[in-house]
Parts: sequence; structure tokens; C-alpha cells
Amino acid sequence: MSALPTLPPELLLFIAESAAASEPPTRLGSAAALPRVCKSLHRAVTPILYAHIVFTRHNFRLLAKLALDSSVLFAYVRSVTVPGSLPSCGVDDLQSITRAMTHLRAFTGSIQALVFVLEASDDLCLSSISVTGFVDPLALARTTIFPSISALATLAPALNHRTMQDLIALPHELHLLVAEHAARSNVYLRAVVAPILYTLISVRDSNYQNLVNLSRQQPAPLALTRGLHIGGGFGMVHNIAPIIRAMPRLDAVTCRSRMFDRIHPAFEDRIPSSITFWDVMLDEVFLPSSVIHAISTAAQLHINVFLHRWAWKSSLIIPAEYLVIDAHCVFFDSTPPRGLDQFLQKFDTLIAESCSLQRILLRARCEKPDVAAVIIRGFVGWAEEKRDPRIWVDDSIVRGVDDLGNSVREELGVKDALAGDALWLMGRQVFPGTL
Repeated sequence: MSALPTLPPELLLFIAESAAASEPPTRLGSAAALPRVCKSLHRAVTPILYAHIVFTRHNFRLLAKLALDSSVLFAYVRSVTVPGSLPSCGVDDLQSITRAMTHLRAFTGSIQALVFVLEASDDLCLSSISVTGFVDPLALARTTIFPSISALATLAPALNHRTMQDLIALPHELHLLVAEHAARSNVYLRAVVAPILYTLISVRDSNYQNLVNLSRQQPAPLALTRGLHIGGGFGMVHNIAPIIRAMPRLDAVTCRSRMFDRIHPAFEDRIPSSITFWDVMLDEVFLPSSVIHAISTAAQLHINVFLHRWAWKSSLIIPAEYLVIDAHCVFFDSTPPRGLDQFLQKFDTLIAESCSLQRILLRARCEKPDVAAVIIRGFVGWAEEKRDPRIWVDDSIVRGVDDLGNSVREELGVKDALAGDALWLMGRQVFPGTL
């Protein structure tokens, strides 16, 4: 998702304009798939699309008709650019459009066009005027519409970068929704946007059947997928296999450990190198062999464990290069937290003997912020004692439950999945050094 805002601003603007005018499509399986309500999308995008208008010889009539039929849209206009000279037939159109731009504050264009704009409305109050082309100061001084020429500046016409920046600043979820709308109606745009839309797919109870249908399409869009998040219940287990088989490039999976045990045959011996189990895991006695095998082979591993009950034996090998451990203490919050010292001792052997480990990130997930703060200080103290540059700590305090006491592990799992590769580079390096 982070790749979409890096597209050229002109393309983003085109995407937004296409999406705002489109009809609600069938829901796809993107992780950020929001309710497809075009009215809401239109309200979000319209102020950006109409913030700046460039007049040309070809769009005068169209803009004039739009100002007559939908004058409310021009209330969003803050600046205009009128490049070149106006055709004689465009003067009346320009003035009718100007009357609809009740919040116009900035103008860029020729002196002749500026005169037409100012004469079109008595209430117009421009705070920024940029005159292009040659201007005769004496002729300008003789005009009655300017009290002085000191407020004028000579400026070459340019794209409205502020408009582009505002569009890029929209939430990533809206970027994804905008692109998804536009890609369905434009085959050329689809070729640019599809690799971004399908990079990460989230399977839920509400969309798995759509994804099964999508897996049968040729060419298969799911072949672009590299990351898979699985939420929801176990009722859709038997329908996930065709989805996974349609993802030959799949390399990252986020799900429950029990869900992974049920769907692992669909991987057909191509276990993803990046695995996140967002449910709390106990010791290896309670883990299926498929999960143990995944833990023993993943190059990037993210697991959730209880602080007071991480009783894994040394027989469980963790050869991961990047390891993220979320320590939970939801049901036994106390100060100081019970089991913190024993928890950290389990990493001593891992740190001392692992030749593959490049980075380990420790994060606290507790119900009480004060308990989380104590755990984080414990992580930092242990890292300072070890003096190992591979140890990183997340200083942020994130609650593992909501205000009603319900676990938010699944929501946190979605957030981590959306972070992509950035997940493995989070946190703060406690002991200075290089990896």
C-alpha cells in the first residue's frame, strides 16, 4: 500500500477523478477494502480535484456548462490558472465560471484574463495574483481595478503541486479504494495499479467466496500476491486452498497457528519465508507439527506469547533471521510483572548460539499501560546487559485489549500485515552497533 503514493502526482489525480465518477464495484479482497460507497469517496476527493482549475481553449465550454449545472462544485476552487490568451468566444464562459467560484483566492495568468475575472464578480477578493507574460507597468497603472502594482509578481505557469500534495496526503486506505475503483474501468490504469492492489490480500468470512471466484480467473490477478492475511473463523478453511494455490509468489502469511495447521497442505511444500502467528502460543507440547516446522524454517518470524508462560524447550530451534516477539500479560497484570526475569532468560541461549539471527524485536502487549512500561524497561535493561546490537525494543505502549476487555490481537495482526517488510525494521536499537 505504501507504494501507491509514490506514483506520479498526475496519475494519482487521474485515479482519484476516475474513481469519484465510477459506480460501486463488486468488493475485492484487498486488506483495506472499505464499504464501496461512491458518495463518501466523492466527498473526500472532490475538494482536492477542484482546489485548482486550469483553463484551456478546449475546456472553456465544458467548465461553463458544469458551472451552470453544478455550481456547488466550483465553491471548492481556491486558485485558477489561465495560460495563454483567451479565445474571443471564451470570455463570457470565463466570467460565468468566475461567478461560481465564490472562494477563489489565487490567480495565475495574463493581465487580460485577470481583468475579465475581476470584472465578473464584485465580491471577488484575491489574495495572490501572479501575472504571466509581458506587462506594461504604465498601462497597468492606468487601470482602475488595481490600487497599486506592488502586490503583483511575475510567475511562470506551473502545475498546482499543492493539490497533488493534498491528494497524496490522503489516508492509505483511501488511496487503495480510489485505485481499486479506477482500475476496474481502465485497462491501462489497471496494469499500473494491480500489482499494488494485490500485493497483500486479506481473507475473511465476508469475502472468501469472492476470492475463490477470483482464483479461477485467467490471467490470475492473485498471481501478483506476495502477502496473505487470514482472519475470521474456521468455517472457510476448506475454501482457502484454491486461493493459496493461485498465489505462486506468496511469501508472507499472517494467521492463527491453528489456522495454519489446517491450511498448510495447500502450500505444497513451499512454506512462506515470512510468518506471523497472531494468536498467543504456549509451549511446543501444544503446537501441531506443521506449526513447529514453520517456526523452524521461517526466515522472518513473528509470534505472540504469554510473559508468564513461555515454556518452550531448547529443542525447538528458531533459525529466523528476523524475529519479533510480542509479550502478553493480559490476565495476570501486576507490578512488577510476574515471570519477566524467566521470560528474558529464555533468550540468553538464543542470542548466544544463533548464527542466523540478525535482529530480534521485543514488544509489550498489556492491559495496563503502567505494566507495559515496566516490561519495556525490563527489555531495555536486559538488552543493555547483553550489549548485543541485534536486540531492538519497541518503546510504544499498545494495549492488548480494548475498553471492554476483549482481545485486539486480530486487529493488531492486520496492522502488522499492512506494515509489510517495515514490521521487521521497527523498534529502537538499544546497544549501538551495526547489523
